[in-house]
Amino acid sequence: QEVARQQQLVQQQRLAAVATAQAILSSTPVESLEWFYRTPEGAVQGPFANAKMAQWHAHGYFAKDLPVRIKAYKHFYPLHSLFGVNFQMLAFQQLPVHPQQEVDILVAAMPAPPKPAQAHVQQMAL
Repeated sequence: QEVARQQQLVQQQRLAAVATAQAILSSTPVESLEWFYRTPEGAVQGPFANAKMAQWHAHGYFAKDLPVRIKAYKHFYPLHSLFGVNFQMLAFQQLPVHPQQEVDILVAAMPAPPKPAQAHVQQMAL
């Protein structure tokens, strides 16, 4: 029973950390995002303001698989993967769907919560 309770606590802490990471990534308004893209030759271009990227996208300059990232990301992702099936209409008009890999990177960088046994001792001390 104690093991099950500890596993449940760890799961709750993980879900809270993921929610915090999602909130951090979503805290920048779309109009304030800065973007980078990688050319077919592998050169990284940017940062560019979201408005500039939206303008270029509206003129059809970007292929759906163009590798892009926002400043907060560690990796590049195909443009269409960040905006879903309606990426032609939604790209640079709303926040991207944050890749799980980026959420996991933020979660890993967060301070570790106390271990369940330590949390129990801390509660008893109060």
